[in-house]
Amino acid sequence: MTYLLSICIPTKDRFYTVNKNIDYLTLNIQRLKMEGLIELVISDNSNQINKHLLSLSKEQKNINYFYIKDRGLDYNVLNLVNCSNANYIWFCQDHTRIKFDKLSKIINELS
Repeated sequence: MTYLLSICIPTKDRFYTVNKNIDYLTLNIQRLKMEGLIELVISDNSNQINKHLLSLSKEQKNINYFYIKDRGLDYNVLNLVNCSNANYIWFCQDHTRIKFDKLSKIINELS
């Protein structure tokens, strides 16, 4: 499936922060009824697999979690680009909180 926007998040060893942010993003994307327009792509080069994100990615089609060997941030970001299934990419840090009143405007502009 091709999405309009991929919100791409590189992460490493910040389980609490990234899990909290992905839960926030997921809830707000559902509230806006934009699951078919927005995907979340997480590239994780932590020391161990994030079981919470792995579980979410199996439950929800618009969440893609990739656990990869640590080769540095640049490789992690490149993996996000390669794994995105959208026309547009928005890179965010694993702790970035998106203001969802602005997201509807962004989706309208991209459409």
